[in-house]
Amino acid sequence: MQEQREIRIKFIKEGKYSGLDFLFMNNLEAQRLCQLPNLIDCGKELVNECGIKNVIITEGEGGATMISQNDVYHVDANKVNCVDSTGAGDAFMAGFIAQYSSDHDRIKSLIAANNSGGENVQFFGAVR
Repeated sequence: MQEQREIRIKFIKEGKYSGLDFLFMNNLEAQRLCQLPNLIDCGKELVNECGIKNVIITEGEGGATMISQNDVYHVDANKVNCVDSTGAGDAFMAGFIAQYSSDHDRIKSLIAANNSGGENVQFFGAVR
């Protein structure tokens, strides 16, 4: 298992991800990639070992966490009636990108992303 983890991390290191501003993934992807149970440890490993500037891990109803070299910021999920999670990750990223392209504020962008994802899950299907 440790060997598989090292191969995955090596792939990211060699995949020219160093210097990447943002890497988005969900909690299962982070845990499978890093083989670490703690999401913050996963994010720190990707930041420190792979040179990614910000790792954003979505946690479904647990919210989302952004890990960078100097800080960790968590936003709780909005309390909504989840009907269908189809497209929630896409809506999350779209909300982040839209806000970030406007003001380059990572925290405001994470909050906007959280709101977009929360809005998306309240309706059936990925279209609204």
